[in-house]
Amino acid sequence: MTPENALPPGIRRSLSGWEAVPDTVGRSRAAVCRYTRGGETLFLKAETASAQSRTERDMLLWLSGKVPVPRVLAAEEAAGVQYLLLSALPGHMACAPEALRDPVGTARALAEGLRMLWAVPIRDCPSDQRLPKKLAAGMARARRGVVDMDDLDPDHRHFASAAAIVAELAARQPAEEEAVLSHGDYCLPNVFLAGGQVAGFLDLGRAGVASPWQDISLCVRSLRYNFETLRGESAPIDAFFCALGREPDGERIEYYRLLDELF
Repeated sequence: MTPENALPPGIRRSLSGWEAVPDTVGRSRAAVCRYTRGGETLFLKAETASAQSRTERDMLLWLSGKVPVPRVLAAEEAAGVQYLLLSALPGHMACAPEALRDPVGTARALAEGLRMLWAVPIRDCPSDQRLPKKLAAGMARARRGVVDMDDLDPDHRHFASAAAIVAELAARQPAEEEAVLSHGDYCLPNVFLAGGQVAGFLDLGRAGVASPWQDISLCVRSLRYNFETLRGESAPIDAFFCALGREPDGERIEYYRLLDELF
């Protein structure tokens, strides 16, 4: 995290009198610092300014009042870094111990969270994440050599290169998909729960108009990891699809999971 005396003036003024506590929860690539004052909490997110960081800023502003997301209290770019000062969400992550103690309830809440997102009209959404654009972005990352091949899921480690992943995705590209508001990285750490209900969504740098299977796929992967792999429980997957009102589509789940490896 940038030293406080090096923060942009507007951000520094907003944080005057607040105490900084580094935040290490989650897998965000950004530097996140928690600030407290009395009983209040704010979060400062700093990351290299990019199309994805600007998408997060724009989507947070656009989604305000539509679904529960952190309020953008200040947003500035300086020296190639984007700073977002955000309000705290109530509740806890969907991967917190209290959520993991109720696998079926958590899975149902995650399904309801998707239904909440998908109910938002998309006609003026500022971000297009539909498959042709997403696949082109993944191809560009592969060409630049920035895909982390050491971070592939175990069942994808037979791919020798990012180019091989791109070739597989191009060969298996599904027909035109329905379009909804997609979170883009819908996994347990990016959803907050309170009282068994969704209380907010985090990390929206990949959000925008996309196929519903983008979110279904990554949610299923996250549920499998947190409940099947770590705890030997399969009931949450069934509960998730039951609450979602859809049948599992293994081919689409696998396709969008493989696509995510490029990012």
